[in-house]
Amino acid sequence: MKWLATPRPCSAELAVGLLDVDWSDANAVTALRACDFACGTGTLITAAYHAILARHRRSGGDDAAIHRGMMEHALVAADIMPAATHLTTSILSSAHPTKPFEQTQVHLLPYGRQGREASADFALGALDLIRKQHGTGLFENTGIEVHRGQAAMSRLLMAIRQKVEEPAGHGNAGLASNFLDLADAKVKPGGILAMVMPLILLQGKAWAASRNLLESRYERAMVLGLATGGRDDAKSFSADTGMGAVLVIARRKRPATFEGLDPADCPVSFVALRKRPASTTEAVGLAAAIRAAEQGGRSRVMLGEDLWGVRVSGTWDDGSCASIVHPEVVETVRALHGVACAFRRRVARTPSPLRRCGRWGLAV
Repeated sequence: MKWLATPRPCSAELAVGLLDVDWSDANAVTALRACDFACGTGTLITAAYHAILARHRRSGGDDAAIHRGMMEHALVAADIMPAATHLTTSILSSAHPTKPFEQTQVHLLPYGRQGREASADFALGALDLIRKQHGTGLFENTGIEVHRGQAAMSRLLMAIRQKVEEPAGHGNAGLASNFLDLADAKVKPGGILAMVMPLILLQGKAWAASRNLLESRYERAMVLGLATGGRDDAKSFSADTGMGAVLVIARRKRPATFEGLDPADCPVSFVALRKRPASTTEAVGLAAAIRAAEQGGRSRVMLGEDLWGVRVSGTWDDGSCASIVHPEVVETVRALHGVACAFRRRVARTPSPLRRCGRWGLAV
């Protein structure tokens, strides 16, 4: 699968920006864990690594000095394809190519039937990691065979899913929903989730459990989509899947805030982008513009003099907001909401009969 690289620095910048870290402290930075369990060519985890290095450097640190520690411990990646793991290792190490390291946390995962005999076990690649306990040979690949045993692998995935409390995974939603379960199993409280998900996540019936999981366990959520018209491939972050997609970034709630919050207390920022960034520099600038719009409560995402997108604050039930391309629509709705609130306050001060009429009028 060939992913367009330029949206990745944007999502990586937004995700890393949510971390609560003393960026000047080399030990605190190398204690981070950035993980991608389906790394492909490594574009997302590499973008995250460069975002981390840039923050350490801007805080007065020596990013070359922490490269070895980052490569050996902090950067965790996995894939079922040998070429993917080789590329990811090479790209990560190229951040400081003259700095040696002895090992990496880039793993080749077993997938398919693990042996020729009929009794051989099956492996599901990264999805095996959903299980809380696993064997010592987890990262030892004994061969990849994808042409046989699909029914057995489906049963294995179903058995794993049945052991997950309130799983997001759903057979009609596809494997992407199972990868959300994987991410949720590995992200600790205060950690950041950053994923490319199908566009149908926002409204599809089979994706309801995924939305419920994100709503109940995560905060500071942001959803980036391409709000271009026409076919789904125009809304895709992939060069060759032709499937509409969104970038999802969120922080896992800490125990003190994990339960009891109303969804309205953890709003989701939906950002509808009018176009893809054309370069890494543009993507990083776009991330800064999105954060500025969010902090300023603005609907317009401006990069210089150009309108790049529209930001709407809502809940996970408001997925259609990811397709709003005209800021005037958002601003008009906000203005009407302000009038409605003022009217509600005014009606609340009137005698009881009018108050009842006002209530029914506002319900419309």
